[in-house]
Amino acid sequence: MVSYQSLENLLFVQTQKLQDLETATELIQSKSVIQEELFNAYGEVCSIARGIQDLKEDVKKMKADNAHCKELSVVLKSLDRQIHHMENNIPAKIQEYVNSEQPKNIEEPLTTVEYANNTFNNITICNGDTTANGGAFINDMKSCKKVLFNDPEIPRVEAVTQEEFHKIPKYMIGRYTLETLNSLVVSINQIIKAKYSIIALGKNGARKKGELDLYLHYKKEQTGLGKEEENTYFFTGDDYEKYIKAKLDKTKLNLLIALRHCKKLREIRTSKTVHYALILPS
Repeated sequence: MVSYQSLENLLFVQTQKLQDLETATELIQSKSVIQEELFNAYGEVCSIARGIQDLKEDVKKMKADNAHCKELSVVLKSLDRQIHHMENNIPAKIQEYVNSEQPKNIEEPLTTVEYANNTFNNITICNGDTTANGGAFINDMKSCKKVLFNDPEIPRVEAVTQEEFHKIPKYMIGRYTLETLNSLVVSINQIIKAKYSIIALGKNGARKKGELDLYLHYKKEQTGLGKEEENTYFFTGDDYEKYIKAKLDKTKLNLLIALRHCKKLREIRTSKTVHYALILPS
């Protein structure tokens, strides 16, 4: 009985060895096919790994954008609280000024919001005398910017209209849309407002705001264009990068050419810098 089991075990072991040898023989005989399959599998694994890495980068970017959005949300909530506080705590002198500027033929006093709706571009339109048939006409326009806000009057680039957009040659505008072009116009207006608000501070005001170096740089840049351009409003590639946090790439440069065609901007070139000047209505 013992010898029978020993023989059976020996046969089982030999059978296993034969099966292993058969498997090894098949592998050796078909190694080229297996090598090709393994190479293909390796390529697929590498492709999947790259896809996973791209997904990780996208997730990382989304997390950064999410954090930025949260910061913006906090800022907006803070600004909203400040606006409500300002709305509920208007100084008495300003309210008296608003009431004193109301037309006398209006029975109920205007609210601050209604008064603001009657003000356009920092100019208050005041009603004048009443005609014989009871109709009122406007006879006076009074600037409020020095009385209330002391805001500098800074020009801006008007948005490109549909009519102007359709007049741009196809080779110049390419596949860019009107919205893309006007998005650049908005950025330009932000730059001009920020830049010339600093210049409007004057030397002492800029020193108090901690912007003296920037003020002096802008003044030097302005005077460097000569007397004929002393009243010109312009920006440079450095200004764009400073205030928009991006460079003037090829796309933006092509859009600037389109704005020049629409008579919104013109170029002033010096030895090292291109200045993009606003074309103001005469």
